[in-house]
Amino acid sequence: MPQINFNITTLLFILNILTFLLFGFDKIRAKKKGYRIPEAVLILLSLFFGGVGAMLGMVIFNHKTNRMPFRIIVPLSFVLNYIFSYDSFRLFKAILKAILQIIPE
Repeated sequence: MPQINFNITTLLFILNILTFLLFGFDKIRAKKKGYRIPEAVLILLSLFFGGVGAMLGMVIFNHKTNRMPFRIIVPLSFVLNYIFSYDSFRLFKAILKAILQIIPE
C-alpha cells in the first residue's frame, strides 16, 4: 500500500475548497428550488477549518449573507483559520496529528 504523506496545509486547502463549492452548489439549488444542503452542514464545515472557503462562498455567491448564524460564525471561523494556518495553535495541531496517526490506513 502506498504511503500517504499527510500535510495539514493540504487538509485545510481541501476543506476550504469543498466548503466553497458546497456554498456555490447550495446557492444554485436555492435558485432552482431543488435539494438544499442543510445549514448545519455548512456551519460545521465552516467551523472545522473551512472558514476561508465559507467566507469566499458567502461573498462570491452572495449566499447566506442575511442569516444571523452565518454572519457571526463564518467570520469567526475565518479568523480561526487564519490563526491556525500561521501555527499559533501548536497544541491543537499536535493533537490533530496524533489523532490522524491513530487512524489505520
